[in-house]
Amino acid sequence: MSDNEKELITEELLALEKKENIKILFAVESGSRAWGFESKDSDYDVRFVYVRPLEWYMSISRRKDTLEVMINEDLDFAGWDLNKALELLAKSNPPLGEWLNSSIVYMNRDNSISEFSELFDKYLRENALVYHYLSMASKDIETLREKKEIKLKKYFYMLRSLLASKWVMVYHEKPPILLSKLLTLTENKEVLNETGKLLEMKKAGNEGTKIIGNEIINEFIFDTKKEVEEMVKNVSNSKNTDLKFLDRFFLDKVLYYEKM
Repeated sequence: MSDNEKELITEELLALEKKENIKILFAVESGSRAWGFESKDSDYDVRFVYVRPLEWYMSISRRKDTLEVMINEDLDFAGWDLNKALELLAKSNPPLGEWLNSSIVYMNRDNSISEFSELFDKYLRENALVYHYLSMASKDIETLREKKEIKLKKYFYMLRSLLASKWVMVYHEKPPILLSKLLTLTENKEVLNETGKLLEMKKAGNEGTKIIGNEIINEFIFDTKKEVEEMVKNVSNSKNTDLKFLDRFFLDKVLYYEKM
């Protein structure tokens, strides 16, 4: 990503703040660019968490708690209100965990990413993360078994989801967002070499590029899925139900930005 592209996105975020009368706590890149396997025509998936003035929350009406804006065909903006973000954090929402681990950061007001990350770890539910990633991987796995054509990007989604689920089981933390980091879970040189070749193909191609599948990586995917399914059977379903820290965090943030 060039400095000009990052500057443009930041300017659009600041303009959105003024238009919607919000304060963006943090904004990051999500999707293939953040995962490290974008194509030539990949768009920018900008994700953010924002807070509104105190008056917005002082209503018995349920108000919209998301913002979705297509700046243009290449810039896809989507954000969650602070209240919604904290509700999902308490449930170990996987996308939120990924946002907090993104290496492409557009805004990070008052070190909010670090604050959210600490809270996410405090309320971490390993089984919620693992089952989410297993579900994501299972959507297209039959396509591999039947040796049908599949979009290369879906192939990587599958590989990344399974490695993310295994990461949670091995390290008991939210998984990193970069595929290259997740691949440190294996020392299988054949898998790493074949993945490297497909990465080159992905970055040189476009979002619609299709392949039949790579037998070496296919077997790795099948084996990893089976391995994680066995590992997660022994994980407790316990969760942190004490929400007072989140309530306090929410109130502090609203009151703090109300004074600005």
